Amino acid sequence: MLGSPDIKADVSLRLIFEFSATVQPDGTQISNIKQALNRNPVERLSLTPKVTY
Repeated sequence: MLGSPDIKADVSLRLIFEFSATVQPDGTQISNIKQALNRNPVERLSLTPKVTY
């Protein structure tokens, strides 16, 4: 339904990624997330990282 060009919607989705080891900014984990997001582009996307130690 959301794949139709005439349909518009506001969608909110919260994803939590937890890594057991340190993640490098140019590492495989971040690259995989970026590739997944690029497969389904949207007009507006807001990402807010939360880093905890």
